[in-house]
This record gives sequence, structure tokens and C-alpha cells, in this order.
Amino acid sequence: MSAATSPGGKVAGVLAGAPALAERAARWAVRLGLPLLAERPAGGLVLVLRPGAPGGVLALEEAAGRARPLAVDFAAGRQAWRARRGGPELLARAAGLRGKSRPVVLDATAGLGGDAWVLAGLGCAVTAVERHPVVAALLADGLRRAALHPELAGRAARSTRPRHAPRRRQARLCCACGCWAPRGVVRGRSSVFVLR
Repeated sequence: MSAATSPGGKVAGVLAGAPALAERAARWAVRLGLPLLAERPAGGLVLVLRPGAPGGVLALEEAAGRARPLAVDFAAGRQAWRARRGGPELLARAAGLRGKSRPVVLDATAGLGGDAWVLAGLGCAVTAVERHPVVAALLADGLRRAALHPELAGRAARSTRPRHAPRRRQARLCCACGCWAPRGVVRGRSSVFVLR
């Protein structure tokens, strides 16, 4: 899957939602290997850097604008509700949280960061790895904005910047430091690995 393909189809490029965000949108375009768009395309998907937070809010939108944009927001919505609940008990147990034990955790299929955010809220140091570059960019932007929020900054600091790992290398990721191990070191079907 190339950088220009998303789970829902081809991403036409990156669009600045306001002139003040053009420079930041250009950096996202270079980072993702997508063109910087001057105007909204007729069809497909587009990454839009919208105003609304310092540095903007990165969102994946349908070019036609029919569906609700997809953005990661840890301060409101489902992610905030899940964090306030304290996280699913099964997730905490799977990560080995007992008493004061707070392990270092690798979320090998980070997606939009739900599990990583809950584990960071429970005190774990979390490294999130996402195979898809567009999804990793949405997560990185959500974590950046969470770090600016006074109540969420500590949790955002424990959930490290997501790393993009192409499919061929994802199974070889060994630890939170980002080193690579021979195939077969990381085993199991779980997407959350306890490292220490």
C-alpha cells in the first residue's frame, strides 16, 4: 500500500483549510509523499488541515464532503469517554497491570490510538506503531494536540509519537527503542506487547 492510498481508497493530497496553515500542510504533504492541493478535488479522499487548534487539525475527508471527517481527538468524543472510564479491565489485565506495576508497552497495531491512549492513562509508557502512513499521521496529529491540552499533556507524554512501520518490517519490530529483531522474535496474535 503506498502513501497515497488509505483504507477507504486513494488520497488525492493534502489541502490547507486556511491560508495560515499552508506551510504546515506543505510539511504534511512532503512527509506523506502526497501532493499539496490548492483546491478541493472533485472526488476521492483528501487530508485537510483545518483551523480549530494551534497548528490546525488534520482530518481525512471525502472530497465531496458528504461523510463526517475522520480526525483523532483525545479531548472530546469517544476517546475522552473511554479514557475517563479508566479503560477496559481486560486490556489492563492483558498488559499486566497489577498493583503499582506499569510496564512499557508496544501497541503494534495502533490505528487511531484508542488502546495506547487508555494504557498511557493507566500509567504505562506506550510506543504506538501503525503500518498505514495516513492513519499514523492522524494519530500523530491527535497526540500533538493532546500535548497542548493542560489536562492531557502528561498522558500524551507517556504515549510516544507513533511510528510508521511498513508491513514487511512491522513483524520485526522488537522494542520501544525502535530496533529491529530477526523474524520470529515477536510472536502471538495480540497487538499489544509488554516489553518490561
